[in-house]
Amino acid sequence: MITVRLMGGLGNQMFQFATGRHLALRRGVPLRLDTSWFGNQAAGDTERSYALEPFVADLHAIKQPVERPQPRTRWELARERVAERLGQRPNVMRQRGNGFDPSILDAPDGSHLIGYWQSAKYFEDVADVIRADFRLRVPLGDEAQSIAGELQRASDSVSLHVRRGDYVHNPRAREYHGIQGSDYYARGVDAIERHVGRSLQLFVFSDDPDWCERELKLGHSTTVVRGTRDYEDLILMSCCDHHVIANSSFSWWGAWLNDRPDATVVAPVRWARGSRDFEDVYLPSWRRL
Repeated sequence: MITVRLMGGLGNQMFQFATGRHLALRRGVPLRLDTSWFGNQAAGDTERSYALEPFVADLHAIKQPVERPQPRTRWELARERVAERLGQRPNVMRQRGNGFDPSILDAPDGSHLIGYWQSAKYFEDVADVIRADFRLRVPLGDEAQSIAGELQRASDSVSLHVRRGDYVHNPRAREYHGIQGSDYYARGVDAIERHVGRSLQLFVFSDDPDWCERELKLGHSTTVVRGTRDYEDLILMSCCDHHVIANSSFSWWGAWLNDRPDATVVAPVRWARGSRDFEDVYLPSWRRL
């Protein structure tokens, strides 16, 4: 059995699931999701919860049997960490740095993965399986269905993901990640327009739609999406023709789930202000601005 610890928001959980899923497939063993991190976040961390339930990848539908253990206490987690440092948990594979570590994919049966694994290199060999895992198993709500209809009628649609939320209001997140301003989105849209050679239809997804309405004046038909759930936004983003993503694992997945070979993806030149060790988060075809 391969166990992977889930941490962070939806995008991070998707990276962790995908990496564990690939390793479980390589070993021909079940995958187990460790959800003990939720409810035990460190002080200052953004509050998160298990978020994979709307997808086919959830426990009830994945082909491999999957268990979801009960969250453990802080004392139990601390005791596990001490045991790991003393070499008493040799099966634990903890991420070192933010770059791709190919040795993870050679981990044996029984391994417990703890990290963020933010690179497609961890699962690119099974990309079709992962995209199938992240199909929705629940229907879209009314607002999301309305946006889906607009996307079907649109030509040269572009998703813009504007991450603010904790990047603005959480001092730790703001210091580490930094925020993309309106100038970045203007440059991204301009780059796609020059590549496509036609007028674009923009769909803005954000946790701060009021800011987007006020600050994003981009010279194209623009819909600021409101009243949708986060997993709906993710799927709707993936239905767009092109993407301007934030330095966010959430919009990373919105772009990656779009498997069109002619899709243009614009990404921030720096993924994190607090670290330069994120080269492997980018796909070679993505344009960095």
